[in-house]
Amino acid sequence: MPLIRANGADLYYEELGSGHEVVFSSQQAFDRDPDAYQALLAGPLGRCRVFCVTARGFPPSGRVWEDLGPRWYPTWADDVYVVARALGFVRFVYTGVSHGAVIGWHLATQHPGALKALVSVVGAPHDRAGGTARSEGRQSLARAADDAATRRARVEQVFARPRTEAQRVRRDALVDRALARSAAGTDPDGWSARIGKAFPSLATNEALEEALASIMVPTLILGGAQDPLCKPEDNLRAARAVAGARMVLWEDAGHMLAWERPRAVIGAVRQFLDDVHAASGAATPSVRGGGPTQILAPGDS
Repeated sequence: MPLIRANGADLYYEELGSGHEVVFSSQQAFDRDPDAYQALLAGPLGRCRVFCVTARGFPPSGRVWEDLGPRWYPTWADDVYVVARALGFVRFVYTGVSHGAVIGWHLATQHPGALKALVSVVGAPHDRAGGTARSEGRQSLARAADDAATRRARVEQVFARPRTEAQRVRRDALVDRALARSAAGTDPDGWSARIGKAFPSLATNEALEEALASIMVPTLILGGAQDPLCKPEDNLRAARAVAGARMVLWEDAGHMLAWERPRAVIGAVRQFLDDVHAASGAATPSVRGGGPTQILAPGDS
């Protein structure tokens, strides 16, 4: 099992693909399906070499014995940075989904020189309303843990509303998949419900925007227009703050965008990375890029 002892913890990673574009991604647990985001990114559509780092505190990475409080995301960002350097990579593309994307936003502020580009999937920093110590979405799922019907209803809410019977059938199958994954025991210590928002020390949206404005990394922001957690307003706030950022929203997707529109997401990421590379005029992937905001209708895949 590939473990690296780094930053005071045992960190598990997997390598996918063999493309020239080196990409790191981190989250609490990775989806093992062949159409999972990181797997597709490493496949023929994405053409990347992807290193998946399981966040500390979640198996098979080492457990955490005390609540890190406001230091969860900064610590995870440092972990990715240290693992990348331990594997011999000084600069790389980072991408993540949901809380995994939040790790990337912290990387971009803590270790900006390490990033060639940042791709955030349904993970722009949230509005400061309600405080930053806890995530309401995480706590809502945790409260429903012992009631199957309530938990299913909560999971359904993070998907886009189906408009046709075919969409409902597909949504229900994805909900089943999400529930099976959540039952797999990836959070033995219950840390997930205790983890708050990105940049917890920033109490106002104005302070958050100022921090995001310091990011000079080429940034792609992907989201679902029906996402109740990482709302379109959160994505737009980040897109306005980061110079040259590109934002794409899918009208028919929610927080599970990477499951709802997997190939469209990979296409957007690949196009962005190609554009970043072309803008640099270099033989290796570029460190500069940007582009327009887009809202895609269901047929625009």
